[in-house]
Amino acid sequence: MPNKVKFKKHRKIWSQLSLVWEKFTEPGRPSRDDIRNYNKLLVKELKNKKNPEILVLGSTPEIRNLLFKYSLLQSANITCADMTREMYDAMSELVDNKNKKEKFVSGNWVDMKFNRKFDVVIGDYVNPNISTEYKDRYYKNILSLLKNSGCFITKDAVITKACRINSIDELFNEYIKKIKNEEITIKQSATWIALRLLWASWFKNIKKANNVSHNFLELGIMNLRKKINSGYYKGNNLLIKAMHDKFIDAWRPFKNKYWTFYLKKDNNEMLKSYFEIDETLYSGDYDKILTSASPIYLLKKK
Repeated sequence: MPNKVKFKKHRKIWSQLSLVWEKFTEPGRPSRDDIRNYNKLLVKELKNKKNPEILVLGSTPEIRNLLFKYSLLQSANITCADMTREMYDAMSELVDNKNKKEKFVSGNWVDMKFNRKFDVVIGDYVNPNISTEYKDRYYKNILSLLKNSGCFITKDAVITKACRINSIDELFNEYIKKIKNEEITIKQSATWIALRLLWASWFKNIKKANNVSHNFLELGIMNLRKKINSGYYKGNNLLIKAMHDKFIDAWRPFKNKYWTFYLKKDNNEMLKSYFEIDETLYSGDYDKILTSASPIYLLKKK
């Protein structure tokens, strides 16, 4: 957000992210399949390039782990643009290897400037952090940072019909059988539920500003807790309580955080007004509904 007051508020909310990052699972943080897809696109775009310049939007450890290989093999220079040094340093504790060819800059993605151009700009779930009023400036700025042959690689978040839910109770119960059968863990269910609630909240937002937030579903989330406390779910009560506890533990700091999601067709049209969508990939190692709503794009200058 260009506005300094809004930027400080946004920075304060996201400063909490590093404290709970290890409590998240895929796709809140990149899955192995996400990383394989990112790598596939990077191999395609960086083939035979020496000393490529790569800009990471944020400090995502999994992406930085992936890029370390490119620093070793192709002497890639990595720049991480995040809101605070504290955020970058905290996330650096979760990175597997210290990359001597990686630098940090404090920057606002909407208007940050550099004295060089980049071969690749990459970021995981970054576009939804930009509200509608700043989208145009954001995408134009990304374009201005790219070399003529450069590209923007990102996992986005889009709304599909399948993102709608009938009730929060039903959503929790959807994962009970999977947990009992050891198809997923309670920790995974907490992240998947949290993200499914974000997507579902788009349909509850009467303002229709394309915003999503747990804040829109707060009453339902609290009502579920009341039912748990009353023993409403009988044989499954302890399991649902454990799922709810994990969800609250990881996601409560972001209760009042807002993201901006669009219908898939609208999102694609918006991207096409700035870029050429060269390739779209989907990962296959997490919730199918979230998979269909989380395309990984290879975007190029027109």
